[in-house]
Amino acid sequence: TSGLTVILSYIVLSAAHIPLFSDVGAANALIVVSILAAALSFLPPLLALLGKRVFWPKRNFEFKPSILSKVTRRAMRRPRTVLVVLLALTVVAAVIASTLPVNINFLALTPAGPGKTGLDQISHNYGGSTLVPTYVVVELPSKLSAGGNLFNATELNVLANLTQTIREAKGVIAVYGPLTPYNYSIPYAQLDSYKPDVRSEYASAMLSYVSTDNSSVYFEVVFSGDPFGDTALADAVNLRHMVHAAAPEGYTVYVGGSSLDSEAILSYVFSVLPKIVVLLVSAIYVVLLLQLRSAFTPLRLIATILSSIAWTLLLGWIIFYKIGGTSVFVFAPLFLVTTMLGVGVDYDIFMMTRVREEARKGLTDEEAIIRTSETTAGVVTTLGLILSSVFFGLVLTRIQLVQQIGLSLAIGILLDTFVVWLIYVPSIMILAKELNWWPSDPRKQPISEDK
Repeated sequence: TSGLTVILSYIVLSAAHIPLFSDVGAANALIVVSILAAALSFLPPLLALLGKRVFWPKRNFEFKPSILSKVTRRAMRRPRTVLVVLLALTVVAAVIASTLPVNINFLALTPAGPGKTGLDQISHNYGGSTLVPTYVVVELPSKLSAGGNLFNATELNVLANLTQTIREAKGVIAVYGPLTPYNYSIPYAQLDSYKPDVRSEYASAMLSYVSTDNSSVYFEVVFSGDPFGDTALADAVNLRHMVHAAAPEGYTVYVGGSSLDSEAILSYVFSVLPKIVVLLVSAIYVVLLLQLRSAFTPLRLIATILSSIAWTLLLGWIIFYKIGGTSVFVFAPLFLVTTMLGVGVDYDIFMMTRVREEARKGLTDEEAIIRTSETTAGVVTTLGLILSSVFFGLVLTRIQLVQQIGLSLAIGILLDTFVVWLIYVPSIMILAKELNWWPSDPRKQPISEDK
């Protein structure tokens, strides 16, 4: 069941068709399928063959309660207080996390080094979007060039008005086009009065922005500031509206480039993320309903995982934005949500399956929870530490996106291990009582101790 929830999370991520991460989701799903197949086919006979020797050199299997179980016991003494505090923290975290600024700055993916320094210098000194300008393409109703360094005066006047419109757009610091090949307007109306060599040079520069079929032209627009920042993205959208409004009838205008592509990706991610969460939560709920035979517990399980995600995003807001002074790649929260809904559910499944087994032996819910905590807390926390350390290792890379994903997942796993598993879930179960197993009752399906 745990493996299935992880596979589902990555399948949903793959099906979302999000750039970069759809392929990652498909690859991760295949990896988990392979691991699950090996665990179900190869591992059982191996353990049967080795027997107790697999635990060598340990020989004494005497039961000793884990120190961590004391944390669970204390939480169970005041479950309402624990629940109120953690719910309040979840609400605050969700509100603050919703203000976390995100970006899709692909240039920032470049590792630190001479190349990255050069990119930063060019962007800082020559305009943020010098390397990734916004393009305006205009299809003309008639040919622009008449040949022999002669141009259609009507088309030139229309292009002059469009050039002025682009220059007046907010955030624009440079415009390169057929009438401004050097970022200043050339005297196109007086070309005939220039010497042939000068007229030829100007005409050649103008034609470099004209299509080979002489029916369209393009402009390169440079914005100030970060080309992937919120300001530049908004300015690019504004430019698109202005140019479309200024184009006369018969002229077709297209506006594109990295800034508008990034804005489109951000809009798509924001629109698809709620659908991903709903679809993934629904699929996981069905799987857990069949496994745990409870209508309430899967809902509680999903809610506690979403709480840990909110806490992680709050810490991300503090670490990346307030302390680091940077925004977060939009893919980092996306990967956090999908991965935590899959991986984070694992530990809860371990716990609930074991609690259900203890309840079937005749123990009360309180006794079953304590017994589960005493026997499995050490194992689960060890798994959590191992997994979080793996993700934390990604912080050692020099790629900012990978660092943010690694640190976010490491924090999320630690919160799920030491807060959700040890404190949050036991407190809710103590208060939920019969709802934990409704509509089934594990005590009506007793098992003997030796089973």
